[in-house]
Amino acid sequence: MRFRIGMLCLALFCLGLMLVATGCPSAGRDSYQRGLRAYDEGDYAKALTDFDAALVAEPESVMAAYGRALTLFKLQRYEDAIEAFETFLAKSESERAVYQDERKDAAFYRDKCREALGIEIPQNERAIPPPPMGE
Repeated sequence: MRFRIGMLCLALFCLGLMLVATGCPSAGRDSYQRGLRAYDEGDYAKALTDFDAALVAEPESVMAAYGRALTLFKLQRYEDAIEAFETFLAKSESERAVYQDERKDAAFYRDKCREALGIEIPQNERAIPPPPMGE
């Protein structure tokens, strides 16, 4: 599980670099980058504040929504995380191919949140666990 979260951090970082390259508005980009650094350092409260600021500056930011959802999961704020993963899935719907891996992970972690809250998930609605990174 730690390896998987570490790889997700790396994916967030790489996607953050892509945002810089595509000219994302600076206030949103800066907040997003600070959020990534705080997340990588394990300062999840600060990461959440930064991802929220990124979303205020750039409400349609798909990756800020994803970072926020993962951060809420790490903070064990499962109800909020479920909502945040749903928001990410909705925002990334129009670009499913671009965010394919993140969407699989989001569905998987959304289900983990539901399990942590004792919400039963019908077998036919369960997200398929994503393959280990690198495969």
